[in-house]
Amino acid sequence: LDSTDSAKIIGELLGGTGKEAIFKTQHQISLWKNDLKTPEEVVQTAANVWEQQTARVYASYQETLQSYQAVDFDDLIRLPAVLLQQNSEVRNKWQRRLRYLLVDECQDTNTCQFTLMKLLTGAEGMFTAVGDDDQSIYAWRGANMENLRKMQEDYPQ
Repeated sequence: LDSTDSAKIIGELLGGTGKEAIFKTQHQISLWKNDLKTPEEVVQTAANVWEQQTARVYASYQETLQSYQAVDFDDLIRLPAVLLQQNSEVRNKWQRRLRYLLVDECQDTNTCQFTLMKLLTGAEGMFTAVGDDDQSIYAWRGANMENLRKMQEDYPQ
């Protein structure tokens, strides 16, 4: 589903509130997905009433997507990352198949994207990453420029 379709579903789940509330909820759900947080996790860790309500909308939203046999844009990266985390056979197959990987604009990766990269490259880490922490511009979308620094720890070779 594109963002318009996603907003329609979230609007219905919110009970027809205004566009600002829909956008804010949609954005928060996107941030949680990009941080690989499940609805169950965010329900338990919600810091305030708004987060609790939004976490419940997130759970209902995911159920709706599943009933439609649909995914949103965030799921296009999240679902493969989760699959590779949970299924060693699939992970090993893709690690053998992709011998080398190029990651451009690495400073703008979020947790989900960085996790997917690590799962695809495996322990050998046959990849090239290009990034400049001075040019990180997508923090508002969940990008974490610390991923660039973590590479030096995760792949010292």
